[in-house]
Amino acid sequence: MIEVAQARGNGTPAVSFVQGDFLSYPLADASFDFACANTALHHMNFAAALTKMTRILRPGGRLAVVGLANNASPADLMIDAVGIPANYWYKWTRGEGNPGAPIMGPDMTWSQVRKTATRLLPGHRYRRHLLWRYSLTWTKPA
Repeated sequence: MIEVAQARGNGTPAVSFVQGDFLSYPLADASFDFACANTALHHMNFAAALTKMTRILRPGGRLAVVGLANNASPADLMIDAVGIPANYWYKWTRGEGNPGAPIMGPDMTWSQVRKTATRLLPGHRYRRHLLWRYSLTWTKPA
């Protein structure tokens, strides 16, 4: 994935790529204005990843997460059913495609994600989206 990202980055000097484990990689506290994760946190310990992301943000820094979660109730299934036609439309108009990244299903439910985010990110915004995704946004207090 790093090779693909580098090729698409056209050698942008302000961007660097590192291969490593986010949870153990030594990042300085309060060193970033922005931290994001796109369908990646379900590959690691969710609470530990959110905690590290909040730690590396400077005061006033923004956190953005797009993630995946599991259904645990009939209501969850009904909400996700709305995404089925959109998913078929997307596949029909754009093709199946291979993302090229490792694929793993989420182990946390929508409720677990929301409760953990509420505990770790006071004042966050949580939204559930089509195609089995949620988003979290949060600003670190100044």
